[in-house]
Amino acid sequence: MPSRTRNRSSCIARVLVMTLGLLALLPQAIAQEMRALQVQLAGRDLPQWMPAFQQGYQVLLPLGDVAELLQLPLKVDDARATATGRLPDGREFALDLAQARVRIGEREQQFEPRLAVRVDGRIYVSTQLLARWLPMELAVDLPRW
Repeated sequence: MPSRTRNRSSCIARVLVMTLGLLALLPQAIAQEMRALQVQLAGRDLPQWMPAFQQGYQVLLPLGDVAELLQLPLKVDDARATATGRLPDGREFALDLAQARVRIGEREQQFEPRLAVRVDGRIYVSTQLLARWLPMELAVDLPRW
């Protein structure tokens, strides 16, 4: 019986070491999955560079830069992973990235956490959510890799 317990502990320790090894690789895997993209407005390059990433079939843009470009009075707090303000139609906007929740006017909704993430300490939101939340139309042409 003691050798059986020892084998079980050894097996658990090996699985734990393997899991910790995989977790150590996780940030690198995510970084490799994100690809830098070029952003254009009305078919033209933006006057200043805006970081954009592709993750799978999702394109993510920095919320603060998009709000500034559209001249939306949103206060984006990258450190707290929140954003608040009013949309042009007067509705309140409140984003809580940690809770994967957004409130627009009286309506509160959850969203898939992979569609709004923090990259290098900044909030990036998928174009899918941006088009749903903000008064804008987006078109995305993904390059072939």
